[in-house]
Amino acid sequence: MKRTVLALSLLVGLVGSAAAATRLDFDHYDPVADAEVWVSFQTINGVRLDWTDAALWSTDGVPFSLDSTTFKIDWPAGWGPQPVDDPSSPEWDESKATYWIAGYRNGVEVARVNSTIYTADGFARQDPSGVPAWGEAFTKNLNWTNLDLVAWHSDARSDGMKLDVLSVSGAGITAAVPEPEAYAMMLAGLGITALAARRRKRG
Repeated sequence: MKRTVLALSLLVGLVGSAAAATRLDFDHYDPVADAEVWVSFQTINGVRLDWTDAALWSTDGVPFSLDSTTFKIDWPAGWGPQPVDDPSSPEWDESKATYWIAGYRNGVEVARVNSTIYTADGFARQDPSGVPAWGEAFTKNLNWTNLDLVAWHSDARSDGMKLDVLSVSGAGITAAVPEPEAYAMMLAGLGITALAARRRKRG
């Protein structure tokens, strides 16, 4: 009986230890609530996120680091064929998608990468060091520290253009809840412990 109680305590402890330090979310449809869930137009940790595709933020005030992120930007359905590069416009490759990522701390922007650069003559050009192709996974190394919010934007977002964050890596980034596999392992362990206790009781 004591071992069963111990196993239950361990299970509760494991679930409790999975409490989120960070949360990653997107604009999405919630079938349970039958409603749209918007990251855009929310104020999170003191920052209003206008036209934001995704956000990662601290839920307990503890800062985190973002070493790298992998994402993709989709060419919207209904827009016709994906554009191709125009050799007559060397400063802008239409076969690639623009974006920007911003990092914040205490409501202040402290870091940013932008695939669009603006020259002294006022023209916008793509940064040749980092522009993803439409629909392809693209990894950007950032090495940002001491953040409480990161926001991703497809730079010309409209009519269904969407940036999807595929992965993030860094110190202090934790899953919001245990993965289903973790729940399955914990429940299986509890079941085995209860079965063993029952057999001992019979014996």
